[in-house]
Amino acid sequence: MRRWAGPDDCDYLLTDVAVRSFPHRATSVSDARHFVGKTLNRLPPEISDMARLLVSELATNALLYSAGSFEVSATYWPRQRVVRIGVTDGGGGEPRVVQPATTEEHGRGLQLVATFSDRWWVQRRPRAPGKTVWFELLSGAPNPVTGL
Repeated sequence: MRRWAGPDDCDYLLTDVAVRSFPHRATSVSDARHFVGKTLNRLPPEISDMARLLVSELATNALLYSAGSFEVSATYWPRQRVVRIGVTDGGGGEPRVVQPATTEEHGRGLQLVATFSDRWWVQRRPRAPGKTVWFELLSGAPNPVTGL
């Protein structure tokens, strides 16, 4: 889907956006990873592979800390060569980076997002419960459509 970017996108450039909802079940993590990989298949592998890894972490968090479905959005700003992946769920709480003990099974997802993304943030949904956790990756590569 192509749309004109909104006021939060600063310079109103044309963007590419893909959005998909996933049910609250374990297989949705791999489905979200596949969705992001397919959506970003024209970008360099190091970008699409990293996006797939990081969306897996956020999708897992959505399953652990929310009771309902979640939505994954992938936005690409070709001119800026920026990819933003967001995972929206209806869960409460404030996601934060923690330092788990080495024996802990969980707690490293946001560490990975903070370490390997160029930028990340949590946005509360204005008229509904829940939040969107998003990250950005700078592709640095030529636009796959225009070659610029």
